[in-house]
This record gives sequence, structure tokens and C-alpha cells, in this order.
Amino acid sequence: MLAISEKKETILFYSWIALIAGSIGFAILNQNILFALFPLALPFAYWISIDYKVLLFLFFITVPFSIEYNFTPSLGTDLPSEPLMWLMFGVSIVLFFSRIKSSDFSKYKSEITFLLIIHLAWIFFTTVISEAFNFSIKIFLAKLWYVIPFYFFAIHVLKSSFDIKKLFKVGIAFLTISILMVLYKHYTLDFEFDKVNKAVSPLFRNHVNYACIIILFLPYLWSLLVTEKSKLMKILFLLSMLVFIVGVYFSYTRAAIIAMLLCYPIYLIVKAKLVKPILIVTSFFVVVGIGFLSMDNNYLFLAPDYNKTITHTDFDNLVSATTKGEDISTMERVYRWVAGMQMIKDKPLFGFGPGTFYTFYKSYTISSFRTYVSDNPDHSTVHNYFLLTFIEQGLIGFIIFMILCFVVLIKGEDVYHRLTDKTDKVIVMAAIMSFIVILLLNLINDMIETDKVGPFFFLAMAIIMIYNNRLRVDKKLIP
Repeated sequence: MLAISEKKETILFYSWIALIAGSIGFAILNQNILFALFPLALPFAYWISIDYKVLLFLFFITVPFSIEYNFTPSLGTDLPSEPLMWLMFGVSIVLFFSRIKSSDFSKYKSEITFLLIIHLAWIFFTTVISEAFNFSIKIFLAKLWYVIPFYFFAIHVLKSSFDIKKLFKVGIAFLTISILMVLYKHYTLDFEFDKVNKAVSPLFRNHVNYACIIILFLPYLWSLLVTEKSKLMKILFLLSMLVFIVGVYFSYTRAAIIAMLLCYPIYLIVKAKLVKPILIVTSFFVVVGIGFLSMDNNYLFLAPDYNKTITHTDFDNLVSATTKGEDISTMERVYRWVAGMQMIKDKPLFGFGPGTFYTFYKSYTISSFRTYVSDNPDHSTVHNYFLLTFIEQGLIGFIIFMILCFVVLIKGEDVYHRLTDKTDKVIVMAAIMSFIVILLLNLINDMIETDKVGPFFFLAMAIIMIYNNRLRVDKKLIP
């Protein structure tokens, strides 16, 4: 038997060498190095088949270093993070169908899961009736490989607080390295405000993407700091937190700096069981504000002075200009928000379809709000994810999304207060804080479909569900 085993190993070894040689030869003939990497895919596939949880860890390792790569002017992706998302999506589908009879799906039973499925179903419906189906179907498919890997797959593979903490330790370690790389590059540029996008390139699309991933990770870094018992690790987490804070400050991103300052008030709100009242009060003021601006075209008073609304090269001047309505990035957002409101009036119920804002918005713009950058060569969207949802998915889609967000927050607060273990409570609090930070950032951005933000939006939901399931199991065990 030993001889047979050794013979098999010998055959496999020489087959592996032949495959490597053949792949290198094929790569040389085709002048494409990717063919030479093919043999590495086989042990990787074997590794995944043994422990597919590793995919989540690989994503957390690579996402701070993923870069945008365009195959064609209209076809691009984020490498290597997005292919990993596709792989997690594929593994999730295989797991579902291979274990459909034996799996316990009760762990997904919740209002969050129900609303998430309704959310996906409505996106699919608005895709089918979209004004630009080719754009919409891409958005729908992308939504699937955000939701399924980071909600359903995460609930399946993250079994304990140990798993979750280990995942975030890995992510924070590599994110810290990427921040240090950016800070060093920015240091060589004298930390100049107008050079920040150059400093974050090519790892991040712009300083906003860079700041957003730092700030949404900050609550998880805090959770590791307060639950860690090792003094050495506490020191390392404190140093990482200092790097995170410095990174956010020198990103010169107003929304991220404000969100960072709001983390502690968010903690107090959840701890005091004030989530429901705050949601009610906030919703009231938003409705009243929008109603006032819509009445008798009051929004026209916000129109900027075209000649005074300019790009600023100093951060202090930028902050001052923002309060005066003379910052170009802020007023360009208002320009698009006004266009978005006109679009909603045209198609209020079902919207234009996912991913269609850029295609249609220019005919709805109002010239008095126009700025120097209104040509929009980057094809960016409305810069408010809530408004974007209303425009592209209509009133029904907007209501579904808002109810989903409200339920996640209310459920998260409930789970936090029902837990008794300190570590569990801190992790859930961190997930709630991260979720709220993402919502705040998306008030003036639309980043739920970006690899640096979107996955963590759905992962926060998954973490809340994991601990909700733990409470449900513990309740059953009580005699």
C-alpha cells in the first residue's frame, strides 16, 4: 500500500511540474502572464473546498489594496476584491443547493432577512421595467454578490465572537498598513489638501473612498481595543486607532470627520435605548424640510452664485466656503439633488431603473444651480444614496429600503440590550455604529455599491443576526 501511495504522489508531483511548465510556455506564446498563474488556482481551489471561510478573510486582507481596473472604457472591476466577491457568491449558491435538504435555515429567520429579500425582489422588478435595462441588470447582479456573500454567507460561516474578532483583526491590520502607505505618500507631498487624491491613488478611487473605509472600520477597532486582554495587543490597537484618526483627518473629508465625531453620541443613543425616538424625530424634520423646500419652489433660494462657487485648494477655506454655499463640490451636489427631485416628479412610483441616474438626469437639471463641474466627465451619480434609491427604484423601493434600515437599527438596539456577555455586547454595538456611520456617509455620497463600503453595510446586518440567533438558541436552552 505504501508503494502505491508513493507512486501516486510521484505521479501528482510530475503532473504538477508538467502543468506549471505548460502554463509558462502557453503564457510566453500568448504574451500573457495570467496563463502562468493558472497552476496556482488548483491548490487555492482545494484550500477553499476544505475551509471556504477563508474567502471572507482573503477579502478583508485584499480590500484595502484593491484597485480599479478597466478592461474596456465601459467594463471595469476592482481587483482582487471583486473576483473574491464573485467566488463567495458562487460558493454560497453551491452550498445552498447542495445542502438544501439538510441545512437549518432558521438562522436566517428574521424581519431583516425578509426585508432584504423584498429589497432584492423590488430591485429585480425595477430592473425588468427599467428605462435602460443593460445598465440596470448590472446593478442587480452586483447587488447579489454584495448581499449573498456578506449577509447570508457571513451568517453561515461566522460561528462565534472569536471568528468575528479574528476577521476584524485581520482586516484592521492590513487596513492600517494601507493607511500608513497613504500617509507616507501624502507626507512626501507636504500633506497638501489639493494633493490628497494623488496620495490615496491607486489604492483608492479618491479621498472619500479612503476616508469612508477607515471610518466604518473605526467602531470595530474600538471593539477590539475594549475587549482585548493582552496588554501588548491593546497597545497595538491604540496605535492603530491613532493611525486611523490621523488618516481620517488628513483625508480632508468633511463627512468622514463629522461621522467620526458622531461615533460617541451614537454609542450613547443606543445605550440609552433612544433609537426609536431619534428615528421618529429625524424622519419628521426631514419630511418637513423637504416639504418646505418644495413649497412654492423655495429650493430656488439655495441656488449658488456661479462665479463664486469654485474649487478650493485649502481645507480651511473649503470648510468656510461650505457654510457660505460657495464650495463647488457641495453646490454640485445640490445641482444634482434638484435634478433628482425633478426626476422623482416624472416617475414617482417605480423610478427610472437601477443604475440609470446618469443616463437621464441632465435633461432634468435647472441651469441656475449649474457649477463649473456640471459636465460630470466621471459619470458620477446624485451623491445621496437615499435620493438615488427614490429616483431609480421609485417610492416603493425607497420605502422598502428605509424600513429595512430602521428595522436593522431597532433590532440591533434590542439585541444589544438583551445580551449579557460584555464581548458580545461590544461587537453588536460596533456593528450598529458602523451601520449608522455608513448611513451618515451616504447622505452626501452613494457608496453602497462600492467594494470599500457596500460589503460592510450588509456585514453589519449579518453580525446583528448572528447574535440574535445566539439569543434565540440560549432562550431555548433555558429550562
